[in-house]
Amino acid sequence: MPRRSEDRASADRRSVDSAFSIASPVDAVPAVVILPRSDSDVAREVALGESAESVVRTHHTHDETYAERLQREALEEEQRRRERERIMAEGDRSLAAAMHQADLDDMYTQVAAFDRAHEGEVFARDEDHTPWFSRCTAVVLIIVMIAEVGVNGWKLEDYQVNPLLGPSVETLSKMGAKDTSLILEGEFYRIFTPIILHAGFVHLLFNLLALYNIGFSMERDFGSLKISIIFIGSGIFGVLLSAIFLPQQLSVGASGALFGLFGAAWSDLLHNWSLYGNSAKWVLLQLVLATIFNLGLGLLPYLDNFAHFGGFCCGLFLGFTLLVQKRYNIWGDLQQRKTYQVVVQSLALVILPILFVVLTLVLYLDVNVADSCDWCSYISCVPLPIGASEEDLWWEC
Repeated sequence: MPRRSEDRASADRRSVDSAFSIASPVDAVPAVVILPRSDSDVAREVALGESAESVVRTHHTHDETYAERLQREALEEEQRRRERERIMAEGDRSLAAAMHQADLDDMYTQVAAFDRAHEGEVFARDEDHTPWFSRCTAVVLIIVMIAEVGVNGWKLEDYQVNPLLGPSVETLSKMGAKDTSLILEGEFYRIFTPIILHAGFVHLLFNLLALYNIGFSMERDFGSLKISIIFIGSGIFGVLLSAIFLPQQLSVGASGALFGLFGAAWSDLLHNWSLYGNSAKWVLLQLVLATIFNLGLGLLPYLDNFAHFGGFCCGLFLGFTLLVQKRYNIWGDLQQRKTYQVVVQSLALVILPILFVVLTLVLYLDVNVADSCDWCSYISCVPLPIGASEEDLWWEC
């Protein structure tokens, strides 16, 4: 095959070089990389005597199309890179986290990063469990309250006998209220049944509101299993403490179990303070007000602040054990738990079982704790007005 002139070859080489200058900012790119034909075709044509320059010239149209695509992709990647740098430079870390999808393991984490990263260096994934346990508990409490009224002859007692608009003491005892003497005589079910009984419709209404406000929301965050353990365990713990310190006083109510949820909410806030961001102080204020209000409600007759206090302590310990949230940085990387979280969780796992054993032994060994604490009964029920005669009291304790 005759050789081309030097001018012809130079012209072909310049046309190829111009295509490469469009494709990439890199000055030199091997010609074989961009040829649309296979290496075997190129080798065969070169073997027949055709130069590499003529092969490139033959497919010149294809080279220009491929070069334009390379140019577009390079420009798009450069724009993305500059946008990420601009976002990070402006300090918009939450938007940067949401955009940086390659480092996030799923869409949940991307949304959480976008929503929460502006509140701090760490965040937790949003959960949305269905609150089946709280819903079923509310239904059971309502049905049992109606049953109490039925057992009481479908009537409510006078305000001075029961200011909470409910049945008589005899009816509550018959339905399974906490009575220490009967528990020691073998009626063990009275450790459990007071949790679903209520002294009246006022008592039930407040507990249903508490269950809705705190039980439903916590169950959505942590799931039915954890919340049911806290609710039932705290209720039992509260009954045990009440049976020891107030053996002569009849008491009922899910308040001890609900105070367990309050205690768990406190442990969640203390354990995961940084995850709450700017709302932590507002949540703290809500918990303080709710705790004080419910302790004040426990000063009414048939209610039991010892059950409230016992439930609160149990819920606090169970919360420290069960409600440690996983923490992620703004890029979705799982973070190690802090040292204080590990220490508190370990202590709670040890202390709570010991307290259960101690309370059970004190109860069944018939240790008389109440006689050494004459004023303990006033923690749970205060006769009002203070200083009034028995005839002028609003209620009896």
